[in-house]
Amino acid sequence: MKLSKHAAFWPIAARNLLRYRGRTIAVLIPLLATMACLSALTFLKDGTLAEALTALSALPDVTVQRREGGRDGSTGEEILGEISRYQNVRTAQPRIWGRAEVEGEAPGEAILAGVGADLLARLSESGFSLRSGRFLRDDDRGRALVGRLYAERRGIAPGDHIDLVNESGQRVAFTVAGVFDHRARLYAGGLILTDLETARAFFNYDPGRYTDVGVYLDDPLRADQAALRISAAREGVRAFTRADLADAARREYGSRAGTSQLLWLMLLVSAGLTAWAQGSSVSLEMRKEIGVLKAIGWRTLDVIEIKMMETAMIGLIGILGGGLLAIAYLRLGAPLLSSYFLDGAGAAVPFLPIRIGWSGVFLLLLLGLAPLSAATVIPAWRTGTIDPDRAIRNG
Repeated sequence: MKLSKHAAFWPIAARNLLRYRGRTIAVLIPLLATMACLSALTFLKDGTLAEALTALSALPDVTVQRREGGRDGSTGEEILGEISRYQNVRTAQPRIWGRAEVEGEAPGEAILAGVGADLLARLSESGFSLRSGRFLRDDDRGRALVGRLYAERRGIAPGDHIDLVNESGQRVAFTVAGVFDHRARLYAGGLILTDLETARAFFNYDPGRYTDVGVYLDDPLRADQAALRISAAREGVRAFTRADLADAARREYGSRAGTSQLLWLMLLVSAGLTAWAQGSSVSLEMRKEIGVLKAIGWRTLDVIEIKMMETAMIGLIGILGGGLLAIAYLRLGAPLLSSYFLDGAGAAVPFLPIRIGWSGVFLLLLLGLAPLSAATVIPAWRTGTIDPDRAIRNG
């Protein structure tokens, strides 16, 4: 068959969709809902995962925590000193951090992190850049660095004061020393940096106690060996490499997307069943039309090809329309979905991390076209095998 004949089938398929618009709309509406839901999940999951992986680049080679009574506990000077003596360890830096409530804002909206002077001096090496003001100095107390997006949303500038509330309900005032930015916008959006002693007072940590220890190695490629050695040295101590945390982030966001995808799976089944039902119902007018076409020389494969072209057109319209609806929904802040993916931190930054990549687009095309084509291939074959004589005489 000539290529021109195949090309001529596309206008015929488009006219059929317009002629039988009731059947077209019946299939298109559930497909649009399905693809809008799936597209929103895919774009937001890929975006939040990309932001999380970018943020991990700012973390130390190995993070050391302590478990006490089945929960995360505080580490102490004894662990810090022991780790510092290990081979391949360039430096071990204590950190104190946790969630803080911003006065007048939703609780748990900011993460306050206190780090030592050595880390503060090397912020630029971890992807931080100063937008205004200055970095913290060794002798600074009660001062903080604020993320750019966080500062812009609240009109905060260097020299201003922000009030944070700790778990005891105590309000503590911080002076903004500078505003910083980071490659991971979501990470920088809700982060407030201060010195170690100010964070210790805010979170009521005892002297010599820390939330965890960040370990920087001379050879980061040996991080797995260092983590195993640190974990085995003391009972209740666990160490994570950046690769471990990246794997955990992929599992976490993957499981969240998988749970939500139960919704679009039900919609996808509904769209497939509707496509099957609409494809199986052949009207009297359509039977006579197909009978005439076959009587003048059309083959069964020609009829099947046009029916599959109709399915492809509906599928592409549903995928494109669903994607546009998803983008509009995400631009409006993605109610419910954003708080689920961002652990309620969506209010901390004025944007959602949306990522539209080739892998996500391919997944949408596959999941949008394959089930729909499978649901219509048998009805298309049954339609194409109509006997022309019976169709013309009896319909």
